[in-house]
Amino acid sequence: MSIIWRALYIDDDPDYLKGVTEALNGTKVLEPDHILSIETTQDFKDAIPEIESKRFDLVITDLRLGDTLAEVAEEEGIKTLELIKAKKFLPVIFYTVIPNKLKDLSSHLVKVVDKKDGEEKLLEAIKDVFNERLPIVNRALITHFEEVQRQYMWDFVAKNWDEFGASVDNAELAILLARRLSVTFCGEKIGKLVSNIDRGMRYQYQPGKAHPVEYYLMPPAEEEFMAGDIFIRKEQMKNIKYS
Repeated sequence: MSIIWRALYIDDDPDYLKGVTEALNGTKVLEPDHILSIETTQDFKDAIPEIESKRFDLVITDLRLGDTLAEVAEEEGIKTLELIKAKKFLPVIFYTVIPNKLKDLSSHLVKVVDKKDGEEKLLEAIKDVFNERLPIVNRALITHFEEVQRQYMWDFVAKNWDEFGASVDNAELAILLARRLSVTFCGEKIGKLVSNIDRGMRYQYQPGKAHPVEYYLMPPAEEEFMAGDIFIRKEQMKNIKYS
């Protein structure tokens, strides 16, 4: 059965919306059966509610929010990206006729494609995003949270409500659920979750062994120093190799 990945494409030009949808909708973004599904909108004001209310894996967007002039394109690009970032974490691909105005925004999480290069280059950028596994990790974590919540609320809270629910207020219930979730992100449980995200990843869970990042957070979760924190000089960072 195919795995469907959903992209929202935002562009005020109906010809581009039609062209990209016809060219890329239903294409493979990962082997063997990961398929792209594209939804479109011409109005960025409509796009934000869509991003908030629906579950997308990727956003493809034109630079302009309206009749933006090229000389202010960099500022509008930042505004566009910040509006998306304020709602959810989603990889973003700018598909624009003025890509040079966005070069400072380009990264592994934000890609920039020239419309002059056409849908083929856009598909390459989309495949790059999926090869970097960001949508896969993102969806796996959300799915994991929802499954833990489903099991805990139905299998424990609902079945024991007569003795359990009457003596627990909403705040305590939220804390219990949060703690239940937290224990599924350590040890064997987190190892199996990570291993199941993608069989091609370098990390595979091994019973009795822990990955260093299970114990050392980047950046630290607390403002104050704690036992076990590791300090390193900035000049040493360039010599660190991650494997």
